[in-house]
Amino acid sequence: MKFLAAKVLLALTLCCSMVFGQSVKMNPSQPKAGETVSFTYTAADGPLADRAAIETVAYLFNGKAPVAIEVTLAKKGNEYSGEFALDGTSRAFFLTFSDADSDAKDDNNEKGYGWMVYQADGNTPVQGAYGSMASAMGNWSRVIGVKRNAEMGLDYMEKELAAFPESEAEFFQTYAQLALQSKDETAIDKAKAKVTAIAEMKKPSEKEFILAISLAQMMRDQEQVEALRAKAVKKYPKGGTAESQALNTFYRARTLEDQLSAYQSYLKKFSASKNAPNNIEQMANRLALAYGEKGDWDQFEIYFAKINDPETQATVYNSLAWGMSGESIEGEGSDLDRASRMSAKSLKLVSAQLENPAEGKPSYYTDKAWKNNLEYTYGMYADTYALILFKQGDPRTALKYQKKACEKGDFSDAEMNERYAVYAEHAIGAEKTMAFLEGIIRKGHASAKSKDQHKRLFLANHTVATAYSKFLESLEADAKAKLKEHISESMIDLPAADFSLTNLKGETVSLADLKGKVVVLDFWATWCGPCKASFPAMQRTVDKYANQEDVVILFVDTWENGEDKAAKAAKFVEKHSYSFNVLMDNENKVVESYEVTGIPTKFVLDKNGHIRFRSSGFNGNDDQLVEELSLMIELSGASVSSDMR
Repeated sequence: MKFLAAKVLLALTLCCSMVFGQSVKMNPSQPKAGETVSFTYTAADGPLADRAAIETVAYLFNGKAPVAIEVTLAKKGNEYSGEFALDGTSRAFFLTFSDADSDAKDDNNEKGYGWMVYQADGNTPVQGAYGSMASAMGNWSRVIGVKRNAEMGLDYMEKELAAFPESEAEFFQTYAQLALQSKDETAIDKAKAKVTAIAEMKKPSEKEFILAISLAQMMRDQEQVEALRAKAVKKYPKGGTAESQALNTFYRARTLEDQLSAYQSYLKKFSASKNAPNNIEQMANRLALAYGEKGDWDQFEIYFAKINDPETQATVYNSLAWGMSGESIEGEGSDLDRASRMSAKSLKLVSAQLENPAEGKPSYYTDKAWKNNLEYTYGMYADTYALILFKQGDPRTALKYQKKACEKGDFSDAEMNERYAVYAEHAIGAEKTMAFLEGIIRKGHASAKSKDQHKRLFLANHTVATAYSKFLESLEADAKAKLKEHISESMIDLPAADFSLTNLKGETVSLADLKGKVVVLDFWATWCGPCKASFPAMQRTVDKYANQEDVVILFVDTWENGEDKAAKAAKFVEKHSYSFNVLMDNENKVVESYEVTGIPTKFVLDKNGHIRFRSSGFNGNDDQLVEELSLMIELSGASVSSDMR
């Protein structure tokens, strides 16, 4: 039987090790931990063919967060070679290939390039190799640049548990996640059985309790969760479950007084916990922000002093400074001198990190990627500082910092550009500001306010108002043509998952009944700030297509909190007078079937029920959202009436 199992394992190993090959040759093909491996990558005929500079990152999986290693490549024609060392704990690894000068990448048709690490015999994967591949297909998919594939991940996890039953202690939670994501009933039943088995144990360990609670939470069995928590807290009053409950009490507290009470209770019971330093710092962060927002600076200093992480310190300073800035040019600022000092401190902290980016860097970031992340953070905080400086009467210095904020995003953020143009008009004059505004309008990176500013400046120097209209029309025509070309390149063609949901009027709406129409799905929730920020633009889009029979726009309320979700959604829509057709995804099944990882996320479906576009987030530019969504609807087959051209 052992010989037969070994043969089966070898067959599975060979099968799995060949899945990711294609354009990459690895030497040795089945490497061992601690070895230096070399590889060749052939870019010919692939997405990176004829690129001037290709970058490669190796991600080592060792049971914790992946470790990112930048690999130096040698180029010969369309072939690249490189090498890197596996550490002694490596179980699997992935390579990523991307263009240094653009967003182009070779992700092996979204499967990535991955290999397992083998035991001394060179044939048998090390324990955790299959599990690491499963983790790569699941929770770490975005980091390593592959498409989340729960089915493939579950297949790897089944192999891990079959070859190494003792791996269950480490990987069973991931197994359950993949089972639920892939909707594998057999695997789900196995996860449920594990919860039942632990619940029926006479003396389960703390780790077993924590696993069972986590599994029950995944399966949304709240009754079981509460029962297990009660048993765990009773048996281990100072254990991890009790500590988690204490933290939940703090984070769910609605008043500052209740937060303080929960904080003191945590200190009294869990100050000796190994997790206490981090937990105390995170709670102190919340309390410092709360006192800062109240303007109680003595108490703010007490709790801020408990925060040791420079990144968290900078975030607290910027958050409070942004609130005091008024959060917009029109908003009323308060205590601007204090806000200026805090904002300057946030920039100083990030600058210090930029001088030594390796310190505090998560393992799954390369030095370059982490530095890039810090530079974006600096730009965001510089935007705060510039607004405060402008309100303090220093537009020239404000412009200097706003330029830093805009440069990192290549002046593509319409809201930041808007502030830059206002500061520029005061600091460098109308003529240079108008030239800047013309540039961002041409590129489609101007807000409505920026266009109004350009119009005002233009008309101040031109006596014929019609000249402006024609000029703006030419600018926007260029921007629209470029935008349409860009959007066309992002078209996809995937079958859309069918659904049937009830709207706020009690009517049933099913995708099958909408065949022959272009359908827009906007996944949102009442707690989602970016979702709500995008709704004025979405209302404009709804109004634009209100009389067009072949376009249907649906707002899918999902991941909603609270008990009466429909009432919450209805109250919000009514309060803001939105004429939205809201569907209630109360069980979160539709959002899962569309593999949504964050909201707002929008899908545009053509008349055959195929997904042609997917977009996530909102950048604050109402005009751009309406324009982009309109082009997506048009490219998906909607008729264009004369009044929409």
